[in-house]
Amino acid sequence: IKECDWSSDVCSSDLSGGTVAAHSIGWTVDGSDAFVYVNNTAVGEAVGSADMIVKLLNVMQLHNHDFIV
Repeated sequence: IKECDWSSDVCSSDLSGGTVAAHSIGWTVDGSDAFVYVNNTAVGEAVGSADMIVKLLNVMQLHNHDFIV
């Protein structure tokens, strides 16, 4: 999972415990699809509890510069 911190526009490849930090996004790639997880709360959330999950079909790679935060 990759994470982008909305407040600082800094991305990290380390999301410990499968959580999305407060006010940030994270993503995974599973086979030929990418999943983007959005957390707009003030506390970290488990990936499965993200406020929004976007499935991108046939997208096998994402980078922090793919997002405008």
